[in-house]
Amino acid sequence: MFGPTGQVFSQTTGFIIPSDGKAASFIFANLDGSISAWNNGLTPATAAVVVVQPIAWASFTGLALANGLLYAADKGSGTIDVFDSSFVRRSILTDPNLPAGTPHTTSSYSAMGSFTSPSRTRPTRTWAQSRS
Repeated sequence: MFGPTGQVFSQTTGFIIPSDGKAASFIFANLDGSISAWNNGLTPATAAVVVVQPIAWASFTGLALANGLLYAADKGSGTIDVFDSSFVRRSILTDPNLPAGTPHTTSSYSAMGSFTSPSRTRPTRTWAQSRS
């Protein structure tokens, strides 16, 4: 695991850590394309556990929670990967209007409008489509 590079504090009852069955307090983005999580019930108490195994070519650099979903900025592909509260990737957001070299963080996208819940029936949507 290379990271963390971004983190969010979760106050939800979702985002359950499989190893202890309790909700994550903190969720971390990692450069190796994995996502890890922590709560105070883990043993040892200082260790975060991987909840999303590394995704090929992904490099997560930032996170956001909105609408019960986890948004992970993937610098490796220039997208935002969207995970449900079970840490299952549900869709990928892209924005063809971002200039090359734009830092790929969730704020790069949120500056263009608020997050909306993407359709679970379409695997890929553009950022403009997700805002309509």
